[in-house]
Amino acid sequence: MARLLAGAVDVFILAALAALPEGLGLASGWALWLATAAGLAAVIYLPLEATIGRTPGKAMASLRVVQEGRRQVGWGSALVRWALRWGPVALTAALALPLWVPIAVWVVLLLPSGWDATGRALHDLVAGTVVVDAHDASLRKRGMRASGVGIFNAWGAGSILGSRQGSEADG
Repeated sequence: MARLLAGAVDVFILAALAALPEGLGLASGWALWLATAAGLAAVIYLPLEATIGRTPGKAMASLRVVQEGRRQVGWGSALVRWALRWGPVALTAALALPLWVPIAVWVVLLLPSGWDATGRALHDLVAGTVVVDAHDASLRKRGMRASGVGIFNAWGAGSILGSRQGSEADG
């Protein structure tokens, strides 16, 4: 549930910032709003994930994105995560596609976290990253395992789909 909360906070912040041009009477239209949100995600959230592994939402929920093996995410993996999450939003704006397109993509991206042993979403699997509890000791001690934080934990899916604890090999 923490991961969903973090994502909701991040999307809310971007949505509010992206609405400023319309609120100020500078421009209007949902395509511009979506393009602005995707651009802000690239300018604000991409560097935050690449350098410190946290966005404002993740910080609030005490989460951090790390590379498998508990290393800093870095620019390559952060860019892959951004492209999979925000690329469909930018494409929707550029091609004037229906708003359900990026929403459907986000649902598909989240599905694997229901059965992945570490709670990783599709963008995590492709980028080789995992979202973990920021207070986990393994972030301070290399080589120790940390459990991932999936979106289905609050619904009891961990017990249905298998334990998430200790499922990764020691680094």
